[in-house]
Amino acid sequence: DATKAMATISDQSKKIYKGGMNKLQLDKVELKFSDLKKDINKLIENKKFGGEFTISGKAETKLKSLQSIINKWEKNPKMHNAQGFDMLKRKIDAEYPQGVKVGDEGIMVTEIRKAIYDKIIEKVPAYKDVMKTYEQAITLEKQMLRELSLKNPDKSKAGTILRKLQSVMRNNANTNWGKRLDYVKMLDEASLDSNIITK
Repeated sequence: DATKAMATISDQSKKIYKGGMNKLQLDKVELKFSDLKKDINKLIENKKFGGEFTISGKAETKLKSLQSIINKWEKNPKMHNAQGFDMLKRKIDAEYPQGVKVGDEGIMVTEIRKAIYDKIIEKVPAYKDVMKTYEQAITLEKQMLRELSLKNPDKSKAGTILRKLQSVMRNNANTNWGKRLDYVKMLDEASLDSNIITK
């Protein structure tokens, strides 16, 4: 019941996001790729001194990978609109390094992503609100998945999930597991026929 409710919450977030994006009609808003390239080139030049990069070798390698993606988008005129830029932003996002210590490799991805994001905002200010709502929903989902061990449930032990769900029924739940209790209530609200707290 808990994992089904979590899937419902995820689906609802995606529907809200798609609905908001459809209203913006990004594919009809033309954007100059040359303007974006100018900003990215300026960003890259700021990482140099005396013609040499001041970033780590890993960041240089990551930059080459990002430039390859950007060049591919530049050569495709169909991508020279706000929707194409949004897709490019997501493609760059996927290049974000894994792990805790991302270093200047992660900074490089973040800065180029922001350059693309800023170009979309210039022409479509409402894009900011749609993205903010979606990112807040995704952040909440990640917190719920982590707190209740609901991510990849077949890989987690059912006992772990059950213990975390049961912990909200203790007398001191509001003090020790207040946030967890809020999350379980959200699961109940998302799937009204599950009655997780009652069970």
